Order: sequence, then C-alpha cells, then structure tokens
Amino acid sequence: MKERFFNSWKDWNPYLETALITFLFVRFISSFAIMILVIFRPNYVQPMDVNTINSFPNIQSENIFMELFLTPWLRWDTVHYIGIAEFGYGGQELFSVWPPLYPFLIKAFSTIFQPLILAAIIVSNLFFITATTLFLKLVSEIFDENIAKKGIYCMFLFPTSFFLIAPYTESLFLTLSIAVVYLSRKKEWLFAGLLSALAALTRVQGVLLVLPIFIEGMQVYFSKRDKKQLLQFLPATLFAPFAYGLFSLYVHFGLLNDWPWVALRSHWGQYFAWPWEGFVGTITALFGRKIDYNVTLDFVKILNVISVIVSIFFLVKISKKLPLSIIVFGWASFLIVISKVDNQNIMISTLRYLLVIFPIFISQALAINRKWQKYVLLLLGLSLNIALLILSTWGLWVA
Repeated sequence: MKERFFNSWKDWNPYLETALITFLFVRFISSFAIMILVIFRPNYVQPMDVNTINSFPNIQSENIFMELFLTPWLRWDTVHYIGIAEFGYGGQELFSVWPPLYPFLIKAFSTIFQPLILAAIIVSNLFFITATTLFLKLVSEIFDENIAKKGIYCMFLFPTSFFLIAPYTESLFLTLSIAVVYLSRKKEWLFAGLLSALAALTRVQGVLLVLPIFIEGMQVYFSKRDKKQLLQFLPATLFAPFAYGLFSLYVHFGLLNDWPWVALRSHWGQYFAWPWEGFVGTITALFGRKIDYNVTLDFVKILNVISVIVSIFFLVKISKKLPLSIIVFGWASFLIVISKVDNQNIMISTLRYLLVIFPIFISQALAINRKWQKYVLLLLGLSLNIALLILSTWGLWVA
C-alpha cells in the first residue's frame, strides 16, 4: 500500500518532540537577547523608524510586553507584510513584490491574536516547529536520526537563523520546501504540487520546487517505463508556475501595477543578474569601488562573500550523497540567491536567503564528526547570531 504523508502519529512524535525542544531553546535565547538589547538600547537608536510609526500609529504602547518582545521585531520587510495583512495591496506598487500567502496567514491569525505583529510572530514560530519536524523526518529517512539532529544544530547556528522565528517568510518557505521534497519522494504528486503552489505564493523561488517533483517523477518513469506515470506527476509540476503566474496577472491587470519583477527593480532597486555579477560586485565594493549609497554594512558584505564560498563547498561535498532531486533543488536555489543584486551590483539579503537552502546543512552535518568542530561552530554561530541580531534590533539592514 502506498505510504501516506502522515502515516502514523508514532512515526512523527519523536521528531516533533525534538522540534519543540529546539524551538523552546531558540525562542528563549532570542527573547532574552531582545529584552537585554531593548533595556540597554543606546539613546540614538529609535524603537521604531518614523515610517513605521506613521504606518501603525496604534502599535505604540506602554505595555511592557509589547516594548520588550514585539515591537523590536517590527523592522524592514516585516512592516510591509503587516501592512499588506492590514490594508491589502491597496494599489501600492511597492507592496506587489511580496506574494500574498504570509500576509494572508497573519490576517487569519489576527482574528485570535492581536496586535498583528503578535499574529505574525506566532505564524512564523508555528512553521519553525513544522519545518524542524519535517527536516528531522526527511534526513532521518535518507541517513539517520543522528545526522538529522546535527543538521538542525548546524541550521540554527547559521548567522541569520533568528529569521526563522522572526516575522519573516523564512520558516513558512522552509516548511513548504521540505514538505514538497518529502512528498515527491513518497510519490504523493497531488499534495506536492499543491504545496509547491503555496510556496510560490510565499516567494517567487517557490517555482523552483517543480524541479524535485519533475526529477522524482522521471526517476519513477524510467524505472517502470510506463507512460501512465507521466500523467500522474507532470500536472503537479504546473501548480507552482501557475500560482505565481496568477498572482502576477492579478497584480498587473487587477491592481493595475507593474509586474512584480518590474516593481522589484523600479521601486526597490533590486533585480536578478548573472550569478557571478553580485559576487564580484560585492568584492570590488569591499576593496574601494565607489558606490552611491551603502545599504548593506561592510561587515555583512564580508559575511555574504564568505557564506557563498562556504555554501559552494558544502553543496559540492554533498552532491554524490543526496538524492538527485534535493541536490538539483539546492543548486538551483543557491544560484537564484546569489543572482539577486541591487542597482550597484551588490548581493542583497544573501545571508537570509541561504538559510532556507537546507541541503547545505545536511552536508555540514555529515562533515562534523569531532567535538571540537561542534564547539567551534557553536562559538562562531552564536557570536554572529548575536551580532546580527543586535544590528537588526537597532534598525540596521542585516539581510
């Protein structure tokens, strides 16, 4: 009998328990760090920028819980997700670059949890737990539970791992990505296709999830040489591009805005270039190339360059050990990440986008076999996490 996605609670229970323990640990550490950063915030650092205050005048409160644990997360893209959740796209072209699923979930959860920032955090945290559970299950089936747990260890010591519990799309997209890969390996084509569509409505990169569906399907076809197999999986490869295409048509013809990719460049000064352009552009900027404005700190630029090199190393290292569908998806995602640049040919948000390329962390888990390696990763990972969390909480652009 064909194995279903959730075949029995007992199969998933150990992974869920580990995920919950991981979540509680990460949530406690980050909340404690945020509290300390707020209490000892320098006078020149504003709790919120002027635009955020103007957009959400009711968010300011003397409530100590709000001040310590909620408003510090109201930064950068989060403001726009919440804006879409509260007001819709409203004909504003600058909002149309963000697909609707995450804001929709914020809006749905806000019927129970208020304010919207709390609803957003709860959504992200629930998907943090879900993504962790799925990762443990997937990797345990390919390798073993020890490798899976080490993979989680590596993922949550990545310099920007705090974005997985922040009100961003990272945890939602990671959940959907792993779920599509898992379902494809189980030959659950319909569910894989549906979740790939949801991923595309979370981020445009979700369209890449047609790759694991197609590859797993073709492997089944070549093993059986049955044309009926093509009819089973090929329709599922259309779901993600159809979903993002439908959203794009709505933006252009329904809202009468520019296409999302046009708005990305015209309103945000970002676009997709050749993969090497941003890497070279970032290095030359670090070595003195004149740029008009410097949104990304030099410290973050250095981390972006290093993380790209390290990611290439681990993707190459794992290429013959993981299923082809996962490897191809990992490489395709990586190329998209390093291809996104700003108008000055500098890589943008690279550290955050790399966080959801989960094959990298599987490779790291296989490479870490000694205690000293774990301790070095712990020291380095925590230090960078804290440093970037400080910058982000104090309103500086991190990723």
